[in-house]
Amino acid sequence: MTGEGITVRNQGAKALAISGAMKLCGSTIIGITGFSGSGKDTVAALLAMRGFTRYAFADELREEVRNVISLLLYGAEHGAGGHEDAYLEVYGKEIVEAIYAYELLPEMVYAKPAPPLMRQLLQRHGTEFRRTQDPNYWVSKLMEKIDNSDAALMALYGGANSDFVSISDVRFANEADAIRERGGKIWRVTRPNAHAPDGILHHISESGQSEIVADETLVNDGTVYDLALKVRGLSSREVPF
Repeated sequence: MTGEGITVRNQGAKALAISGAMKLCGSTIIGITGFSGSGKDTVAALLAMRGFTRYAFADELREEVRNVISLLLYGAEHGAGGHEDAYLEVYGKEIVEAIYAYELLPEMVYAKPAPPLMRQLLQRHGTEFRRTQDPNYWVSKLMEKIDNSDAALMALYGGANSDFVSISDVRFANEADAIRERGGKIWRVTRPNAHAPDGILHHISESGQSEIVADETLVNDGTVYDLALKVRGLSSREVPF
């Protein structure tokens, strides 16, 4: 499968890049890992209150899947159909039929928690399709997005960049490696009795993160305020305020 009709290119973002787009070598990057339901997004939100810009590998994934659903639902109206067999091969009959029955809609990619079929669609597109093509596909997409954001800030403000960055969904060892190559650290969030649905728990995108060795561990075993104090304590080692 070539991915024709599925690949999404962000030409607008590329146009912002300065030659040799700025890398985050001078920035503080915190990648957050942990099982579903452990509190990764909450930690990222708390870091945002400390001045961190939040990114996620799944942001690009959700945009691609949103476009896939839109293409299946509305593409034929604009002469962009004709790839049904390819979609069936990648996503399976149940998911494709659910899209055609308007049971999976483009805006549903942003739902949290995601409905079971949407979760399966995201997993299959992100892992079985894209990571099979290139294990670093999502790493490259996100790092390009971050670099382009810095390039835009350079153009607007003459030197400002995203000094503090969090990535809220580190699930694979190569994602953690990419963050560390840029001088970042990995935080693991654990939550007693947190339990992901079976469809999530046994997928490699969930189980794979257990192989990641974290630099710090946050135990989310109290209130949000308790967690905020822990985030403040750890982040104070990384930021000067």
